[in-house]
Amino acid sequence: MKTTLRMVGVGLGVVALSNCAMLNAARSGDLRGAAQAGAGDAMAAAAKLKDATEKAAADCQKVEAKVVSWPEERAIGGAIAIGVGRTGKGLFVDITDKDAKALKARVDAKKDRAAVKLSPGDKNDLNNYVQVVGESLVAGSSRPGIAWTFGVIDNPTPNAASAPGGYVLITTGLLALMDNEAQLAGVLGHEIAHVTQKHAIKSYQAGKVGACKVAVTGLYLVEAGASNVPGGEEFVANAKFGKTLKKFADPNGLDMDSDPDVDTDFMKWFTNRVIDWNNLWGNAKEDELDADRIAFELMASAGYQTKEYDKLIEKIPSGGGVFAHHPSNKDRVDALVKIRGEGAFGSDGGKAPAFPSSVKWPPKPSA
Repeated sequence: MKTTLRMVGVGLGVVALSNCAMLNAARSGDLRGAAQAGAGDAMAAAAKLKDATEKAAADCQKVEAKVVSWPEERAIGGAIAIGVGRTGKGLFVDITDKDAKALKARVDAKKDRAAVKLSPGDKNDLNNYVQVVGESLVAGSSRPGIAWTFGVIDNPTPNAASAPGGYVLITTGLLALMDNEAQLAGVLGHEIAHVTQKHAIKSYQAGKVGACKVAVTGLYLVEAGASNVPGGEEFVANAKFGKTLKKFADPNGLDMDSDPDVDTDFMKWFTNRVIDWNNLWGNAKEDELDADRIAFELMASAGYQTKEYDKLIEKIPSGGGVFAHHPSNKDRVDALVKIRGEGAFGSDGGKAPAFPSSVKWPPKPSA
């Protein structure tokens, strides 16, 4: 539908340009010239747009073919995680050091971000606990060596999310529905699976190629001095991101922090588009069931009772809101029951530890 509308816009723009040229010639009394001018301008505009579109398609095909590198995955995933982390009231943490410069100095002095720990407190203790449970699960995953980051979002809406590069976030609202650590492990395992299977990377790559075609077409229109070609307004408006998107095909990789061709506004613009896309479409249902299967395996290998995950799924709101794109709760539980019935590893054993006394439970969102 969007492609059709865009082509309609191009057609109307060409007609508008032709009418303008024809009107000027007609005013001079040259009716034949008016007709020729209209046809000539329309053909020239269409040719410029066609040439720019074809050149952009060739460039963006290279972007589509290039595998997403780890630095790119981590950079784009971090930007997406920041966007997700800002939902609700932001991250559920207490930073006692309010001076950002002093905090940065501590990080720089340690030369290691992981060495700067959150100060003791109810919120920070909860985040540290979630991190520990998450790390115990990723040890049995297919990507144990990447820099995993787990965190809690201050939001009463039950939800969990992941981003490429090892970012996993869960809301206070979803934590409040849980009865034990095994249920927490199930949710974290599900989000870990989305990262290890690179489900979001597929959406990211598709979004990147689509954005590339728009921005690079605009770049070529501007370079050809055709920024006023009717129908090209959307392309030209995003032309400033064209060089950045072409860079994604560079065989030497892309340094988003120091490459002069990387527009810093691009990161904000594009990550917002990816978040919007995920909110609109979510993961494919088969990817969601795949993530449940892997969550089952991670729980079992870490010694958790997998049936606790079924119990939590049955309590999660179904059919709307942030879970609108998931399979139904019944379909998810049925799939897990089938896995268990096939004698999958850990299907009959495992524990469901209570939440540690050092962690305040259930976590309550900030007032």
